Amino acid sequence: MDSKELKALSDRMLDDEASVMLGILSAREPRPIDELADDVRGRRPCPNCGTPMWRNGTDNGHRKWLCPRCGETLRSGGGGPAESTKKTAAVWLRFVACELHRLTIREAAAACGISATQAFYLRHKMQAALTERLGRIELSGRVELDGKSFRINLKGTRPGNMPRASKMRGSGSVNPMHKVMTLWAIDEGDNMVAKVVGLGPESREKADRMLPFLKGCETLVTDDKSCYEAFARENGFAHVQIKSAAHSGGNGETMNEVNSLMSDFETWSARCRGISTRHLQGYLDRFLFQKMLGYAKEALDRPGAQLRDILAEKTVIACRDILAEAMPVDLYEAYGEWGYGIFAK
Repeated sequence: MDSKELKALSDRMLDDEASVMLGILSAREPRPIDELADDVRGRRPCPNCGTPMWRNGTDNGHRKWLCPRCGETLRSGGGGPAESTKKTAAVWLRFVACELHRLTIREAAAACGISATQAFYLRHKMQAALTERLGRIELSGRVELDGKSFRINLKGTRPGNMPRASKMRGSGSVNPMHKVMTLWAIDEGDNMVAKVVGLGPESREKADRMLPFLKGCETLVTDDKSCYEAFARENGFAHVQIKSAAHSGGNGETMNEVNSLMSDFETWSARCRGISTRHLQGYLDRFLFQKMLGYAKEALDRPGAQLRDILAEKTVIACRDILAEAMPVDLYEAYGEWGYGIFAK
């Protein structure tokens, strides 16, 4: 399929989902200059070194500031991934449509008339915006909780930064500490959370990282791992455990929703041909966002989602921030004893 055919395909896919996502990616209105915390001399202190910054012209109606000491630049107001690129709304809309319908980076780039590198940055800017909001969802009522592990994937890591020797795809150790644990939860209102919580098997410490999302939880449904029993008891949740060999609990309780969610992610992510552990959280959040859109009759009426104002609370997402994103797990814990590469003794 050539670029013209891909462009025509993406144009036909501009449906309500794409419109909602474009609303998320719309930059907010500039803030009034009096919200910039100027000092008494009308000069804003540099966030890096504290030196008073000088006004440095304007950019599309936004006042610019320059630090004479370290060169840091700031803009008044604005924010969001769409604002921090030079792409038009039409390009963003087409790219969003391509992403929602699972085109690859190269296919989306061809459809939008941009390079594959630019498409990579747009994808991760979009996912960073979703992570910012979905990280504040609260689950309520009956909540199903379960864990799923993924092998550590160092895709995109430079050879000099590798903690272990490269290996053939699909090969390698099955040491539990070489797997990333994610915890998944879904409530009775179809609000969902998936979080990278560490290395190794499920544990009480990893379950604690889900507490910010469970403030409204009344009944917690899990498998029969002992860590969940203590977690539910100490946090005051009514607890239903499903035995490993059983499909349902004593009162017919099941974990079908959360198990289906994890299975759907495996199918959804298969086309990625491996997701870097560094960016795994972003892909989890994009998947959940699309699932919630699919479940909702009116996407903007979903309790806890409030999708249109995600970018109104997100600062500019720079390309350098995407490249410098930290690993969500401690690689030394997994590979430190190997004494290889960055961990060489």
